[in-house]
Amino acid sequence: ALGGARARGDPVYVAYNLEALGQNQFYQGNLDQAQPYITEALTLRRRSEGPLSPGVGDNYNLLGQIAYSRHDLSKAEADFRGTLAVDMKVLGPDHPDTATAMNNLARTLLEQRRFADAAPLLERAVAVGERERGEDNASMAFAYSNLAIVRAHTGKASEAEALFDKAISVARKIKHRTLGPSLADLAELKCSTGHAADGLKLLDEAAPVTRADYPDTPWRSAWVENVRGECLVRSGRTAEGRKAIAGSSPVIIRTW
Repeated sequence: ALGGARARGDPVYVAYNLEALGQNQFYQGNLDQAQPYITEALTLRRRSEGPLSPGVGDNYNLLGQIAYSRHDLSKAEADFRGTLAVDMKVLGPDHPDTATAMNNLARTLLEQRRFADAAPLLERAVAVGERERGEDNASMAFAYSNLAIVRAHTGKASEAEALFDKAISVARKIKHRTLGPSLADLAELKCSTGHAADGLKLLDEAAPVTRADYPDTPWRSAWVENVRGECLVRSGRTAEGRKAIAGSSPVIIRTW
């Protein structure tokens, strides 16, 4: 049967091969090469299997990851919405994969500072994730930290701190690479609420962890130093803080 499918150019079989090629390029970091393979696979899947095929959802998800890696947030948002639409219909709102899709979409929204839009998605993602996967699951490190960021930017500092603590606890237990960014985000919150000494201590831990986990993503380490500069300024060490901000900002701006 498989040989016959090959001979006829069966679209599902072709889509499968295109997906394999695209995934191979994606995991090598070749985003420009990966995208056309997955885009073509998506077209074939939609045409041959219909818009609610799980394969369609998977293709949208990988395209969303590619767009997000390129910092193309509007494209990533559209693709993750495609994934979520499939998961909601096929898996239902209480499935953990649906929660992951909600989290991914919400991340693109919060990075566009659309915190009110991101909040209900993340609240649902956290509730489903805790119930279906447990608080120590790797996916919860992302969900907790994302919801914490939303809370921090909507005037709910105490809720944000509790969520960051949860994200950091999960990341420490399983050596998850969200640890460094979550420590830095919590440090920023601490410094902005009058606890600069606590924030600087968190940054001392965040810096080496971030360098180790993101050796090819220099803006991550630059962000830690940028937050350090802000904390130093807030604690009265103005000249030292301004120097840290000036030294780290160009790296962040080049990326973002």
